[in-house]
Amino acid sequence: MTRPAAWKMLLYSAALFIAGAVCGAMLMSRMAPAEQQPLKLGRTSEIAAKIRARLDSRLQLTAAQQQQFEPLIAKTSEQLECIHKDCLDRISAVLNDFHAQMKPGLTPEQQQLLAGLEAEHRQALWQKYNYPSTATNSAAR
Repeated sequence: MTRPAAWKMLLYSAALFIAGAVCGAMLMSRMAPAEQQPLKLGRTSEIAAKIRARLDSRLQLTAAQQQQFEPLIAKTSEQLECIHKDCLDRISAVLNDFHAQMKPGLTPEQQQLLAGLEAEHRQALWQKYNYPSTATNSAAR
C-alpha cells in the first residue's frame, strides 16, 4: 500500500470511529431512563419547588413576593396533582367499562386472559405513576 493510501485509510477509519461514537452517544442519551417520571402521583412538593424555582429565576421575586405567593404555589401544585389523578381515574373507569362490555362476548378462557390483562394494567399504572388503581376485575364479575 502506498503512503498516501495508508493515510487516507487511517483518516477514513478515524472519521468512521468518531461518527459511530457520536451516533452511539446520541442513541444512549435517548434510551437512558429518565431521572424521575414527571407524571408520578405524590409529587406535590416537587411540583411546588419547580414552580417556585421557575418564578424566582424568571421574575427575580423579592423575599416578600416569594412569601406572598407561597400559598398560591402550594394550592396550584395540589390542583395539578389532583387533575393528574382525575385523568388516571377517568382512564381506568373507561377501560373498566370497556372490559365489562366485552365480557359477555368472551369465552371463559378469554375472560381469564382478560383478567390477566387487567392485572398487568393495574401493575403498570402503579409502576409508572404510583397510581393505586381501584380497577375492578371485570372477569371476576
